[in-house]
Amino acid sequence: MSRLFARSFAVVTFVFSMSLNADTLGPLDGRSAKPGQAKEMSVELGYVTESDFTNIAARINYQYSAPVTLYADFGLVDLGSADGSALGFGVRYYLPKQRILPMLDASVRASYHSGSVDFSNFGSSTETDLSELSFALHLGGKEAFHETGMKWYGVVSFNRMSTDFSTGQFSSSRSDSELGFGGGVYMPFGPGEAYAGVEIIDDLFFGLGYRHFVGRAR
Repeated sequence: MSRLFARSFAVVTFVFSMSLNADTLGPLDGRSAKPGQAKEMSVELGYVTESDFTNIAARINYQYSAPVTLYADFGLVDLGSADGSALGFGVRYYLPKQRILPMLDASVRASYHSGSVDFSNFGSSTETDLSELSFALHLGGKEAFHETGMKWYGVVSFNRMSTDFSTGQFSSSRSDSELGFGGGVYMPFGPGEAYAGVEIIDDLFFGLGYRHFVGRAR
């Protein structure tokens, strides 16, 4: 019994040390804060990585109205020796008449992601459920700063991460809140746009991706 407890405790400590850092369960923002610069619909593929965490995610974006964009994504997650999947959805709202930073485009975002990963360690099987609730302010330059059409964006976010896991006869849960800061660049590329950026949510995440425009402009 003591050996089982020791192994379970080691697994729990290992899961906690990684899972609370895996806050980016979807692609990076990597886009303009003004939705009118994109088509009515787009699909994208993004990659996010940190030392013990990677996520390859596909996302679909739909511009519901002039200021409102809806999106949903599905990702394949690797967390140390564990692997699993994540599913999320969100909404962006463009602020066309904001006066705080009138020289910049601005929008706000709310999103929710959940996922599950499994791995075996010390002869024990561990199932970990992850969830993330995020609220963000998304800013961006109105004009390109390079002849390629490249523009910059920045994000300030509040992220609530919850972890529930079980191994053998033991189970536990934990929640943590973190402020996030991120930014990067995006540019036209073929029938869409490519992007790259970083995000700091307790740890430094790097991401890149490609967004393909579908249909007409809103």
